[in-house]
Amino acid sequence: MKSITNINTRNYESEQWFLENIRKPAQAFLASEEGHAFVRAHFGDEFADTLYERMDEPLCRIYLIRYKGIPLYRGESVKPYARLGDHIFHMHEDSRSYFGLEEHELPFVTFEVGSLSYSGLSERRAAEMAAIIQSELPILQGKNHLCILRKDRYDATHTWYNDRDQIAKAIEKTVFGPGRYCVQWRDFVYGNPCLKWSEQELDETQTVRIGQFVDALSREELRSLLHQLAQNLGGSGYVTTRMAKLILTRLFDGNETLDDFFQMMQLSSDIISENLKVTVTE
Repeated sequence: MKSITNINTRNYESEQWFLENIRKPAQAFLASEEGHAFVRAHFGDEFADTLYERMDEPLCRIYLIRYKGIPLYRGESVKPYARLGDHIFHMHEDSRSYFGLEEHELPFVTFEVGSLSYSGLSERRAAEMAAIIQSELPILQGKNHLCILRKDRYDATHTWYNDRDQIAKAIEKTVFGPGRYCVQWRDFVYGNPCLKWSEQELDETQTVRIGQFVDALSREELRSLLHQLAQNLGGSGYVTTRMAKLILTRLFDGNETLDDFFQMMQLSSDIISENLKVTVTE
């Protein structure tokens, strides 16, 4: 049985390390003129006012950091605004290492503090984990729901399907553009001998992002997407929203960089255009 004295000693030492190495330097930075200027320049006056007004409030809540509207990191704290202050301090010191972002990308970062308070640590952490696992799947906590290594954070934050604008471009080029003729669309619904979907585990982060993108489409945009997918499949039958999400997730699975994917689609488009010219000439 573990000694209660040893456990308490470790907890005390951990708390002291946190206070000396993170909380106190963060508070000193935020209180400085440089800190005030940094917060307002990168995150806006409205957030800065809220941060400075509520930093010492013991709200006992979970919080969320987003990048371009996409969940980046989920946490919990007795004083959530003070904890956000710690993260902002790290963004100032080394945003690439801690959050996978360059300083010029920080204006795309937003902060949210939950509306519910949890009196106990276990309750608060349970709520935090439920949000991570069931719905948000933050970029930096996407592997086993633990924060990924710092060396991997930039690549994780910039994987193309974490950017909704990039997803839109990819879908526009692949589903609606000439590149659609080079895709065996039915394979991404039913599979073929080389695509055994029942044996494959799709990237869960990508599954969530594609689903969120489709759900955010307007009625007209969704109707257009479903109609075009049905046409790509041969024009027979109707593609449901659920099927569309599945098709797109399978289609983009494994494409880690959008530039490479665009190049592939552009090459497909060029080949099709050349073939059409030859056909017309003959």
